[in-house]
Amino acid sequence: MARSCLSVVSALYLLLVLAASTKLAHRNFSHQGLLPAHGGEACRPQNLLMTETAGVEAQKILFAFVAYIPDMRNCDLLQKTTHNAAVFHPHDSIIVVIDNGSPISAAQCVDTDRVIVMQGPKAREMGAWILVQEHIEQWKPTHVAVLQHSIIVTSRFNVQAMACPVVSLTHWPTWDKASLDSLATVGTIGPGSTPRMEWTSAMATCMNIHCSTPCAQAGPITQQPLLRWGIAFDSASVWSIDAWKSLTTMGLWNCMKLDRPYGKSESQQFERFVGVLMAKAGYPVDRCHANLGTFVQKVHGGTSFLRCASGVWAAFDV
Repeated sequence: MARSCLSVVSALYLLLVLAASTKLAHRNFSHQGLLPAHGGEACRPQNLLMTETAGVEAQKILFAFVAYIPDMRNCDLLQKTTHNAAVFHPHDSIIVVIDNGSPISAAQCVDTDRVIVMQGPKAREMGAWILVQEHIEQWKPTHVAVLQHSIIVTSRFNVQAMACPVVSLTHWPTWDKASLDSLATVGTIGPGSTPRMEWTSAMATCMNIHCSTPCAQAGPITQQPLLRWGIAFDSASVWSIDAWKSLTTMGLWNCMKLDRPYGKSESQQFERFVGVLMAKAGYPVDRCHANLGTFVQKVHGGTSFLRCASGVWAAFDV
């Protein structure tokens, strides 16, 4: 009887040790990016809508990634997001990387059989937007998505089901119900608490747009109707081709070509400028956005990755 009790106790002890070691292993692997946080939610089928084929003939998405690759980590990010875009959209996409004079050539980081690598005529986002416009008739997309290379595509873009013909793609969930006035001032990109708006205000003035605070404009432009707007976080957005073509009517390309050299300060304001453009096109960000994690994920220092059984990379924070 004593031997039988001892066996039961031993078995229970072994089970407890096994459970503890499994929990510890999962915790360690999760921090190494080998397992997803929150019980594998990163690879749930509803988060990885890659099997849909309906509407393929009706859409052709141009993914334009703005890339600056200073090191191999960023090279890896570019590889992952272009890979995911190709997997989610194998038959209805064009994938272009606009290399902004990177120390490491973007061509080393992608599958050049599937991805087109080009140099922008100007630096950063402006160069990417101008390059897309210069080739729009050649590529003939139905939609244009312009993204930073650190934004990982994590789901198929079902553009027919999106809120508007133009959608901001990395909207912070905490600002989901915010007003346009609040979205115009969220975050800071300059000294103190006031966002820098010199370049955005000048571009809006060139396009005959009187944009609301914190735009800083003076002179005849202030006699124009006031346009309320909000930030398009990270300047990540997808445009229907008709909405994209309306940018010509607005005078965007003429103003971009006349603009002075485009640097870091202008780049920091670009997400606000895209918000102004969206509002002018009739699709303000307060109602025309997808919350971060719906279609894409912004990579930060604490972001890890999991290679899902489907072959795509899932991004999650640990």
